[in-house]
Amino acid sequence: MSDTAEYELTERAGPRVAGRVVVKGQPLILTPAEAEHGLRDGTIVPKGKTLAKVFTSGSKRLDRMREEAEALRTGAALPAPEAEPAKAEPAKANPGDPVGGEAETAP
Repeated sequence: MSDTAEYELTERAGPRVAGRVVVKGQPLILTPAEAEHGLRDGTIVPKGKTLAKVFTSGSKRLDRMREEAEALRTGAALPAPEAEPAKAEPAKANPGDPVGGEAETAP
């Protein structure tokens, strides 16, 4: 049998973690393979540890996702998103352009 460890649920956990129905406050005993996904997505932490800052920091994208989730949950109107600067798209080749800088020659 594989080694196991005890994990705690975070506020990000839903009703199921690692394929199991869970209850807030209930510890989970999982193998490393079972815990891998939950650790990556922040739904569980090793017992006695806290959630990594990456899951709790206030990035604009994360804040917007939280606003959208709250609006869906409460049925509230969602304010318009702030405009983000446009990203430059790489130039696209035309189908008739020569490849590799070589000019096409007529027969």
